[in-house]
Amino acid sequence: TIFMDAGSTTTIMAEVLAGPTGLTDLTVVTNSLEAAVRLAQAPGALDSGIRVQLLRGPVKRDPLETWGGATVADIYSYHADVAFLSPMAVDATFGAMYHYFHGAEIVEAMARQSTSVAILADHAKIGVTSRICVRPPGEIDYLVVDAKARARPGFAALESAVKQLIVAEG
Repeated sequence: TIFMDAGSTTTIMAEVLAGPTGLTDLTVVTNSLEAAVRLAQAPGALDSGIRVQLLRGPVKRDPLETWGGATVADIYSYHADVAFLSPMAVDATFGAMYHYFHGAEIVEAMARQSTSVAILADHAKIGVTSRICVRPPGEIDYLVVDAKARARPGFAALESAVKQLIVAEG
């Protein structure tokens, strides 16, 4: 079981999971309508063993997501092996950061209800700060970045600050 928050990076991850991954037993719990639709409409979705659970709550757009107290409460009825989160910024001092309070509240709950936390960030988010710290660098189990992140200011400091940094090549 995994959590996925709402955002463009986690939507890309959902598209990858919807493809031929070989996964046969996975439950994805998400507040992202876009991720849920991509996973549910994947060819062979019924036979693939990937189940999608959309968290309850009112829907807002940009990104299309459920949010609010009902969403946060719903998160606490699950436990995930990994929470895949896509913040607005990742910094070696402050860790994973979000701009909006409602998004921060959702990802904090997902992180609490998970055995480990994986932060997904493209190069533009590296070495940048935002308003709300949701996960200090020492509590990030995996930081997954694209190859362009190596050239960003703050990359070397992040490499030392997080438990494991994974650079996705290509």
